[in-house]
Amino acid sequence: MLSTEVPVQVVAGDHAVIHPQLPCVHNNGYLVDQRLFHPGDAFVLPPQQVDVLLLPTGGPWMKVSEAIDYLRAVAPRTAIPIHQAGLAAVHQQLHQQLFSNLGPQECSVQVLDHGTATAV
Repeated sequence: MLSTEVPVQVVAGDHAVIHPQLPCVHNNGYLVDQRLFHPGDAFVLPPQQVDVLLLPTGGPWMKVSEAIDYLRAVAPRTAIPIHQAGLAAVHQQLHQQLFSNLGPQECSVQVLDHGTATAV
């Protein structure tokens, strides 16, 4: 029988600051199968090197330079932009080009179509 269990490690922290006058809320990141990391709404570092990073790309709490610095710090094999559906298409494309051009040289930026699944 094939096991479908996948280990998930929760990385607790705080949500990135939207504005200093707003209360700080908790944020969870998730390390899936020791290789994919979803940081939630923060730039928390994964507890280990990861193959795939779900890279926050747009949100009221961030600017693209922070996402680029985070991508460089994590240096995954593959980065998949997330939190970008609220951005205009031209901004999504601009961010993707910036991640590809300014991220780690060995990192591939893979953009998923909205509403579809793919294997990385």
